[in-house]
Amino acid sequence: MYYTSELKTNIMLALLQNGASVSELAQQYHINSKTIYRWKKRFLESAALIFCAKPTMPVQKKQVTTLLRKKVILQKKLELVVKQKDNILEQYQHFVAIHDATKNFVFTFQECSSRNHCTL
Repeated sequence: MYYTSELKTNIMLALLQNGASVSELAQQYHINSKTIYRWKKRFLESAALIFCAKPTMPVQKKQVTTLLRKKVILQKKLELVVKQKDNILEQYQHFVAIHDATKNFVFTFQECSSRNHCTL
């Protein structure tokens, strides 16, 4: 089941500020107490991030922006490679068709030469 971050925050505040017990909150919100204990653990482990000297969000936003730019560049390069592959495949198929036609012609020409007469 999906629980919003707002609900999780409200439950953590009720637990930590108001002194409500995990079992009371689990019963009130119809949530398994193990889930609330897991949220509490994550909440307490992550609390120190709020007081970091340098917030990490701008750095992460910049990294995401950089990665999105690289993604666009790679998509364009991939499109070019696919076009080149299609072009090479088309040229190869054309070569094979000419080769097959030439092979048949050479065979017919040799056959005619060995008989000293030829009808085309």
